[in-house]
Amino acid sequence: MQTNLRRSLYIGLAALSFIAAAGAAPMDASAKTYAKMTSNRAMTTAATSRNVTLTGKNAIYNKAGTLKGAKTIASMTTVGHLKDSTTSQKNFRAYRVATTNRGSVYYKVVSFDKVYRGWIYGGKSTNQFGGGLAAYDTFKTGTLTDAQRNGTFAIANPGTANDGTQVTYKQPAWTQYKVGWQMMNSTPYASDTFKITNVGTRTREGDRWVYVTNQNTGHGAATNGWILESGLKTVETPDPATTSKLAFSVNSINNNGVNGTGGLTLYSRIPANDLGLPRLAQTDLDKLMGETGTRIGPNGFTAIDTMLLGNMTAIQGARTYTINGSQYHYVFSYGANSISGANGILNDVWGDTLNVPLNAELVAGPASGTNNANGYV
Repeated sequence: MQTNLRRSLYIGLAALSFIAAAGAAPMDASAKTYAKMTSNRAMTTAATSRNVTLTGKNAIYNKAGTLKGAKTIASMTTVGHLKDSTTSQKNFRAYRVATTNRGSVYYKVVSFDKVYRGWIYGGKSTNQFGGGLAAYDTFKTGTLTDAQRNGTFAIANPGTANDGTQVTYKQPAWTQYKVGWQMMNSTPYASDTFKITNVGTRTREGDRWVYVTNQNTGHGAATNGWILESGLKTVETPDPATTSKLAFSVNSINNNGVNGTGGLTLYSRIPANDLGLPRLAQTDLDKLMGETGTRIGPNGFTAIDTMLLGNMTAIQGARTYTINGSQYHYVFSYGANSISGANGILNDVWGDTLNVPLNAELVAGPASGTNNANGYV
């Protein structure tokens, strides 16, 4: 009887084991399910608005991470390092967007140096980066200082190095995807000068870049662009040249025996319109030009003296004087070295008005001179 009881228990336990095994079978069959892609399209918004940085919250995969067969391109550890990178080569550009049947959004991204390319979770919206991505300003525009705005510059060490100091770029290096050189070799432009028209800082490096424009005619299109400010040197430019004007006075008078009033008086100023002044050649006008604020000096006065002797030996007066009821005019002449004695030869600077003493001779008849002075009075 006991034997039969044991046999019955064994049969009962076996039956229960079979039923339990049969009940576990459906659980094993419901293995992990995967998401499915419901859309996958190229992004069409402005390229610069799709610059992104990694947040370190999600890895990068060869396909959306919840799809079957997704493999890791950049692990969580790697994306953490990329997030904190101090080189702009690790900026990223998003260029495709996809959604899954679970409502998740994934973006396909590529690093600016093209080392990393893949899909990363981007939140729940196709209109705003989230999850493993955040919008990123790769370059921040600044304000020019007076020294930058007013200075003149040249390439400090002309050459071909792609390090930001010797060539120029269409955008600061690695701040926009696939935007590169403007000028690839600065050696031919070693003597050119540049003006700075814009300035800013790369976000990751914190280095300062400036936009330069070439001041040499015809070279701008080939050279204008962005360069590290540290790649420039200041060019000292002399103050612009200025012209010293001439004023005239009576140094001596020969009335040729005519006595009376109404004529010139000694040492008085002679208005330019009363003189039939000549038109000077450019080479003569150049004798009146020099660096603003610097002393004219003996050599400068000697050159002016020679120029006056060559042009003002017989200046017909342009004003008629009536003396004792008769008409007269003056003929003027310049005497050698007169200008040096009439001015502070050691103190006068370019830009000062210089006194030119003239000898005046009274001549019968109305004046016939015409003032043809061209910019020197």
